[in-house]
Amino acid sequence: MGRKPCCAREGLRTGAWTAQEDHILVSYIKVQGKGKWRSLPKRA
Repeated sequence: MGRKPCCAREGLRTGAWTAQEDHILVSYIKVQGKGKWRSLPKRA
């Protein structure tokens, strides 16, 4: 059961985000709005 993963886990980094990654995320949310998390990996 459960949802299909939105992206492959290969090469997935964990840990703190860089300042550039923070900027990308904030920019994405400003354009797309909150709650569109499944499209985030592809569009950001």
